[in-house]
Amino acid sequence: MHSCAILSRFVGFLLSIESFKGNINKITGQLVAPPSNPGLDTAGIPISARISHANTDLVLHTVSDVYGNFGFPLLPAGLLFFHSETVQNDMFYSL
Repeated sequence: MHSCAILSRFVGFLLSIESFKGNINKITGQLVAPPSNPGLDTAGIPISARISHANTDLVLHTVSDVYGNFGFPLLPAGLLFFHSETVQNDMFYSL
């Protein structure tokens, strides 16, 4: 069992990838309001993950919970890309 934490700063969000397990990965994260807008609502925001694995792209979708948390269980190993965006108070935020 492998475990690691990766923090990456994106425009408007902080993404935390928390756990990996063998060749099957469980990835969880949390959308976090940026310092420039600490009141940004991170609930109910759609998040897409694209995994490039064995010459095939797998695309999954989820929605953040009331605290901005989200997860993608049982993913194969591969290159992982995230996409998320929201517009609040006429400001665009993307991941």
